[in-house]
Amino acid sequence: MYYLPVAPLLVSDSDTFDGVSGYEELITALAWRRCLVRQDLDPGTMDREIARLTARIESAADGRDVEPFALDGRGITGGYYDDDGGWY
Repeated sequence: MYYLPVAPLLVSDSDTFDGVSGYEELITALAWRRCLVRQDLDPGTMDREIARLTARIESAADGRDVEPFALDGRGITGGYYDDDGGWY
């Protein structure tokens, strides 16, 4: 089982954000960069900060970037190889 946290959608000024897996800084930096671009300001400083934060996340992953497995919705079927080329 994998738990993938998702941040709530912020739609009003009174909405709050409690974080996503400890990487709130990256989310804030991405939002700040978007504001700079919309105001036609240079996002170079934020690009470097985003690159630093992304590198920190990638190094913390430590090879854990694997595809989650999927369970067969039919449950345990006894374990045999059928004519269609599938293992059940």
